[in-house]
Amino acid sequence: MTSAPVQAVLDRLPGVKPAGPNKWTALCPVHEADGNGHRPSLSIGQGDDGRALVNCLAGCTTDNVVKALGLTMTDLFPPKAPAAYKPAPQTAFTARRFDLPCLAAKALAKSIRGELAGWWPYFRADDGEALTVLRFNLPDGDKTYRPIRPSGAGWVIGDPPGPLPLYRLATLKGVARVWVVEGEKCADAAASIGLTATTSAHGSKSPGKTDWQPLAGRDVVLLPDIDRPGEGYARDVATILTALTPPARVRIVRLPGLPEGGDIDDYLAADGPVDAHTSEEIKAAIEAQADAAPPWTPPADSEAEHGVFVRLSDVAPQPVRWEWPGRIALGKLTLIAGNAGLGKTCIALNLAARVSRGDGWPDCPASTSKPGGVVLLSAEDDLADTIRPRLDAAGADVSRILALTTIKRFDPERGREVFESFNLAAHLPILESGIAQVENCRLVVVDPISAFMGRADSHNNAEVRGLLAPLADLAARHRVAVVAISHLNKGTGDALARVMGSVAFVAAARAVYAVTKDPDDPSRRLFLPVKNNLGNDTTGLAYRLVPVGRDVVHVVWEPAPVTVPADDALAPVDQRRGPEPENREEAQSWLADFLAGGPRPAEDCLSEAARVGITHATLRRAKAAAGIVAEKLGYGGGWIWRLPGHKMPPQTVLAEGAQEGAHLAPVSNNLSIFEET
Repeated sequence: MTSAPVQAVLDRLPGVKPAGPNKWTALCPVHEADGNGHRPSLSIGQGDDGRALVNCLAGCTTDNVVKALGLTMTDLFPPKAPAAYKPAPQTAFTARRFDLPCLAAKALAKSIRGELAGWWPYFRADDGEALTVLRFNLPDGDKTYRPIRPSGAGWVIGDPPGPLPLYRLATLKGVARVWVVEGEKCADAAASIGLTATTSAHGSKSPGKTDWQPLAGRDVVLLPDIDRPGEGYARDVATILTALTPPARVRIVRLPGLPEGGDIDDYLAADGPVDAHTSEEIKAAIEAQADAAPPWTPPADSEAEHGVFVRLSDVAPQPVRWEWPGRIALGKLTLIAGNAGLGKTCIALNLAARVSRGDGWPDCPASTSKPGGVVLLSAEDDLADTIRPRLDAAGADVSRILALTTIKRFDPERGREVFESFNLAAHLPILESGIAQVENCRLVVVDPISAFMGRADSHNNAEVRGLLAPLADLAARHRVAVVAISHLNKGTGDALARVMGSVAFVAAARAVYAVTKDPDDPSRRLFLPVKNNLGNDTTGLAYRLVPVGRDVVHVVWEPAPVTVPADDALAPVDQRRGPEPENREEAQSWLADFLAGGPRPAEDCLSEAARVGITHATLRRAKAAAGIVAEKLGYGGGWIWRLPGHKMPPQTVLAEGAQEGAHLAPVSNNLSIFEET
């Protein structure tokens, strides 16, 4: 049986003749390419391990012969094992690309705090290098990709101008059938079993940036990844290929036995669906599937995608409906981000407990409601020893709370049930079924959201938007509040930039809260608004984690608002804005005198303090240090500040947002005063 490397050489040579067992002769593509009556001088043989032995008896180097065939020296060698070959990750640049690319990659790795894990060069038709795609593994376990391109004597970050070439372009010349996959790693995996494979730069995100003309009029088979982006990529590429002149003949083959998110690299892995077969058998099986697949044709007009437009005169205005008035809206996505150990999960479970009982909220205890249902997605905590005890400590009605633990499906290839992790790209319908299983479901908790993103890159804006848009649509359709938990990165700058991953997370969320330690009291935690498009974006709350028993803690909220900006609270100690201690003590003394006669409107406190030269930030800290109590007068009223020993007439105080649907909007950029709209 001819090995795949030998067959790849023979397929590219004219006039091949047998010369004995596992031996052939042919015209040398270097010096006998004109075909003018030469006596074949190229000897091809098959080694004991399946490698291709190529030797020009006239003296042409093997490297030049292989290059003339559109191959590389690596293509002459078979997989390391009889089972399908899975390419090992690259860890060093080849000699050809030793100097400047290596320096560029090292500089990039340092700047993004990542480790170089692979690279894939793209060459133009003239064999000049167009760009190289670098992959970096990040400290948090995620990965990211960066393109670099030659520029003068060095390399710069970014794509070259104009259309990008196809990957492994030189290998596509004169081949009857080309296989298109998603991603360079998959193209290398397909090539390892003898398939002539290619892909476009940047995977599923932008096939339109690539020049697909080399595939015009060719027989092309698409092998999509088994997920929504993979299907979208196959559809987009098929549309491009069938519009070429002349059009390509396109077929789509979905490899059997792959789990959600699987690709040809997984298919060929040692523990994949086909681990008992040789590379040649796998190749033959895939080609047979391609032969049997029907040609792909663009959808008819009735099946084509159409935009859905809505005339705004047909849209009935509706007020925002709140779960936590002014802070967490129903039908919207809310993000809570913070470092480990600060109680993000405890907050989420405290919210779940309040929803399950229909209780009020820390800053508006009168806003009770009918008990509601909750669906939990938790990837980091055990249900029995962590989640349930914390819910019990918070007083939850656990009969109204449903936890989605895993996805079970029947695998016909294995003939048994298999289990896999939930991911937002593939399993939203299952989450939707969970929402339907709990009566009056009003809250979905995703903790942490990064654990449920499947193969999507959490640092890629387009991929994150592609996951969060359907989740936001689900929240709107079912009128549930979706609260996602995330982490903070170790960077500096404003609070929005500190949320882990792509900026698309904070862009998609209608409200974002940061959880951090109180700079003045490390045992106290702050829950601070980073962004709130719909409600209160100027005040947060404080809480403490109080032990209940030996191994359980729960959240105890303080009802008074906190006015420390998230940017200040998250800044490094040496960068935090704030008054010197003596200034704060002076402001604290002034504030005590100002309020000695009784409660005063917060607006008066702030304006009078500014008149005597006390800044807003200094007054805020003085207020916290003095224990000044802030309360809100009824709807349309403002905040009132009072000394701890002074009391307000109870009928004049109204919890913020006590009426469902109340929309609280700031009437001043600097003052903590709200009115009902």
